[in-house]
Amino acid sequence: MARPTVLFALLCTLTAAQDLVFSVAADITGNAPPLKRPELHRLGSNAGTSPFATEAAMRVLFGDRNGDGVYDDPPQDIDALHIRSSGGGVTSWLLSTSATTALPGAPSLKDGDVFAFDGQGGISVVYSEAFFETVTLTSGVDIDAFAESPTGRIWFSFAEDEQTGSAALTNQNNGSSLLDEQTVFSFDPGDTEAVIAWSRPQVVQVFNAATGGGASTVVDITGVAPDPLHPGEVLLCCRSTSNNYRSRVVSTAGGGMAWVVAGQPVGPATFSLTSDPILDALALTVEPPHPVLRVAQLEGSSSGGGVGQCEVRDLTPGEVFQLVVSAPRFPGPYAWQSGGVGGFTTLFPDPLDPATWGSFSVPQWTMMADAHGVARYQWGWNGLIPGTHFLGQGLRMSTGAASSPAIVHVTP
Repeated sequence: MARPTVLFALLCTLTAAQDLVFSVAADITGNAPPLKRPELHRLGSNAGTSPFATEAAMRVLFGDRNGDGVYDDPPQDIDALHIRSSGGGVTSWLLSTSATTALPGAPSLKDGDVFAFDGQGGISVVYSEAFFETVTLTSGVDIDAFAESPTGRIWFSFAEDEQTGSAALTNQNNGSSLLDEQTVFSFDPGDTEAVIAWSRPQVVQVFNAATGGGASTVVDITGVAPDPLHPGEVLLCCRSTSNNYRSRVVSTAGGGMAWVVAGQPVGPATFSLTSDPILDALALTVEPPHPVLRVAQLEGSSSGGGVGQCEVRDLTPGEVFQLVVSAPRFPGPYAWQSGGVGGFTTLFPDPLDPATWGSFSVPQWTMMADAHGVARYQWGWNGLIPGTHFLGQGLRMSTGAASSPAIVHVTP
């Protein structure tokens, strides 16, 4: 019996390395900083929630969507997320948003599209809304959950109930052509039509078995991710606000079991937040945490005065963190890669802007972490030129890991 025990221990070690990345269906304002719908957050093996991609980072990633000369157009929220591989940074993320998103100089992203950042400032659709409509014989769909398996299989769920014209799906759905938003579909490469992987009753039973509940509905499946311990099985979260199901992450393995992080089944207490989150997008990552550049105030008045501040946490006391600042390109963003840079990996300060390289000569931007592992920089808004923008990103000088980017805008 020793060998299975050792194998189980190894699998548990693998599980511990798989941190959850998620979004929330509603802002949580009591936290400092607050959690916002356009952001991504991380639940790590040490338990508790930390930032993964802030609203400021999303403003940079999406650029100036509406053409008004300001990077202030993050998506309304993140509906679906899948992280393909380690080490890829933003280029390994697949996302879907809840509303049609205009893009400068490009077709709009639809709420049924799954898209990726290309690492050069662009966005490309990987799975179009039309693809999901074709493989389910539906129309006007909105993707609410999405994931890929290592074999190329995809799983997905819709944000609303959808009518299908597929006889096969109707037959799998107990004779009903109305596909419930709690249904999880799968599609394999080479197939022409998706199948129901878990029907609405099966999904509800998975949650009941995993949580000890007895509900007849979990409202809506909002997130799906591959279960790394059980190939072919998935992790799920839902929109139910019931105490039994809110903030829960469960696996379909074994008919339903709780997903465990840091020795605890994932649930309200695991997130260490001021209110229990309704989980939206859901993904797993094995990448180590990257530094997160957080800005307290994304806009400030040049005539109203006041002090702006940015900070990076979770550093080693005494560690040097270099802030690099440039003007953004419009409609932007301009992005590039540099060998040896880890962490966020994609760089956004403009390499053709002299200010980018001049940043290394600004003493205040060579920030040192205090005794709590926090590096801060403060500036005065008063007198800054209205209409200017400062795009910032930083590097841990000890490891070469890049932080997430951020941008601030100076108003009159």
